[in-house]
Amino acid sequence: MREGRPAIVNKVLPHIRTDFVSYSSYDVTNEAIRIGGEEGRRRVFEALDYIEAHLPESDIPGKRVMIGEYGLPQQVVGDPELQGKQTRELIRWGLEWGCPFILYWQLYCNEINEATGEHRGFWLIDDKGMRQPVWHLHQVFLSKANGFVTDYQRRKGKLPSQREFCEAAKTWLEIPASAASPYGRN
Repeated sequence: MREGRPAIVNKVLPHIRTDFVSYSSYDVTNEAIRIGGEEGRRRVFEALDYIEAHLPESDIPGKRVMIGEYGLPQQVVGDPELQGKQTRELIRWGLEWGCPFILYWQLYCNEINEATGEHRGFWLIDDKGMRQPVWHLHQVFLSKANGFVTDYQRRKGKLPSQREFCEAAKTWLEIPASAASPYGRN
């Protein structure tokens, strides 16, 4: 992106018909989370803006670039609670930008660190069957999302727009999911 090299985004994407584009975001999101704050957020927005700028015209309203794969390995993050906190921050950035979808990489980790023989920790449920804080974050988020959409449709007779959903969803990330479902509780 920054080097201006030929890539699928700038050489192929502008010339095809597509509805949405799924961004496997590790090249930006893991570094952005490490940096954190406004600079991390800016880097994620820059990547999403770059992809969106190369999308062909469409009659689909709203943003059409999704974070189709992200994950923060516990082996790198070092702590289940921090993994949940950083995941919450990345989801918030995606919602602030307007991503229509933000998809976590794995329910169970299938990646082993060759040097240590341990799981890398790309998981919502660990290798002992314990639901991690990041699992609780997604479970609480999904519950709030379902409730919001049901209530919105009941009150207004239609589904919320992408923008309306993202605006509401950002507020659900203010309270740590672990406060609602403590780590280790299944």
